[in-house]
Amino acid sequence: MSTDRQPTDEASASQTSSKRKPTSLSVIMPGLNEEANIERAVERVAAALEQCVDEFEIIIITDGSSDRMGELADRLAAADPRISVIHNERNVNYGI
Repeated sequence: MSTDRQPTDEASASQTSSKRKPTSLSVIMPGLNEEANIERAVERVAAALEQCVDEFEIIIITDGSSDRMGELADRLAAADPRISVIHNERNVNYGI
């Protein structure tokens, strides 16, 4: 019978988290006329990042949008300092 013991999941997680370096991630979300989707998309990305990394930023690029995407993105950024917005006055094809 072997005396080698495998650490429990809890002990393993504790050891891993104490040795892990802090992680940081920047996510760029370009869009064109995404008024209908931008809020939900950013909320979902932020929720996922909160589970994966220690700190993050989300950069929304409104790429010449003619709808309310820019206004909604600005509102998201005002509510959360981890979110910033870049407004392109005309479409320069970011995201392609």
